[in-house]
Amino acid sequence: MMKKTDMIIAGVALAAALVCYVGYYSHTHVSKAKAEKVDEKVVVSIGGQVVGRYDLHKDDEFIIDGENGISNHLVIKDGIADVVSANCPDKLCVHQSSISQNGEIIVCLPAEVIVEIETKEPEEYEAIAN
Repeated sequence: MMKKTDMIIAGVALAAALVCYVGYYSHTHVSKAKAEKVDEKVVVSIGGQVVGRYDLHKDDEFIIDGENGISNHLVIKDGIADVVSANCPDKLCVHQSSISQNGEIIVCLPAEVIVEIETKEPEEYEAIAN
């Protein structure tokens, strides 16, 4: 027959195992979903025309020559895109938050530059959304 302390120890061990299982399952499920994002791009438009698509997960940097003689310095690093400098008068684009998620944008109105994240989800998620 089990003593009260034996039952408590067994209960704690079972609870710990359950917590480990849930943690492992959620971590691998989230990691797998993240890895399945097949196409995450930084899309750059000037005056409404797309001028470049860059891999969000490949570190790089560009000078974007926008309208009105204005340039923006775009840095893509560690899955984040950011306009780090510009020669526009108000520099609002520089002060906007960096972007990394689908649909997020950085806008420089004087240069007519839009930098946005575009993500193509795997087919199975598209079917669920439709």
